[in-house]
Amino acid sequence: MAIVNLANSTITALNASPLAKMDPGRGRSPVMFMQDTVAIASGNSDTSTYRIMRVQSNWVFLGQVLDSTDCMAASGVFDVGLYIPDGGAVVDADCLMDGQIAASVTINSNSTDSTNAVGAFGEVALAGLKGDIKRFWQLAGESADTNVSYDITLSILAADADQAGTVTYTLLYSDMGINAVDNP
Repeated sequence: MAIVNLANSTITALNASPLAKMDPGRGRSPVMFMQDTVAIASGNSDTSTYRIMRVQSNWVFLGQVLDSTDCMAASGVFDVGLYIPDGGAVVDADCLMDGQIAASVTINSNSTDSTNAVGAFGEVALAGLKGDIKRFWQLAGESADTNVSYDITLSILAADADQAGTVTYTLLYSDMGINAVDNP
């Protein structure tokens, strides 16, 4: 076997002279987070929706944490998806989380294999597994950036809320966009 010394495209771009344009979504983009909580009243029925936060279509989705075990019976199920702002229609109700059982709410990034980080946010299911990083417009099923905002919305799918409680949602994202040109 031969000894090789290889560099990926990000490192190659950083080593280029003059600096080459590179993809900050993969190479050097700050990770940001938003967190908010919604109150769910006892007796709220299935198909209820809770708009949690607003994101821009060109932001890169990196990961999420959903935390609640105090408001739903074991049979309760949550979806998390994207809706048009200001009370608008559903874009994709379960593109961020599909069928999460409420009594054991943990993490889900819509992936069958799991790469997790544990830290201040708890256990975070990271997006971008297998190099498949997506912007919100891609998660919404669009073929190009729509340059709009979406509301991240939690939906109750099955069983009514059997007691009052809270759901806390934490989003990890980059607002630079995956194809922006940025080379500090």
